[in-house]
Amino acid sequence: MQSPLVGIIANPVSARDIRRVVANASSLQIADRANIVLRALAALAAAGVTDVVMMPDMSGICSHVMRGIEHSRRCGEARFPRLSFLEMPVSGTVEDTLRFAPPD
Repeated sequence: MQSPLVGIIANPVSARDIRRVVANASSLQIADRANIVLRALAALAAAGVTDVVMMPDMSGICSHVMRGIEHSRRCGEARFPRLSFLEMPVSGTVEDTLRFAPPD
């Protein structure tokens, strides 16, 4: 049985909802968001997923994730699946999510 291909959408715009604007709720920093993605990637690898594709971004989530993966590899760990990034235009808006995962 072939491992499924998993897609990750980590759109930095998603944390800018109205609750954070009107209620002074805290917002996650880029490094925190990247760490969430890294934990999800580690869980996917533990579940047998070998390939993941991720939506690119302009805010730095992807570069933080790649640094975490590279650091893990330098330490001799193999706890992440292969990660690639979809080649697509990035606008820094909700439209990025719609382009990455268009509705049926």
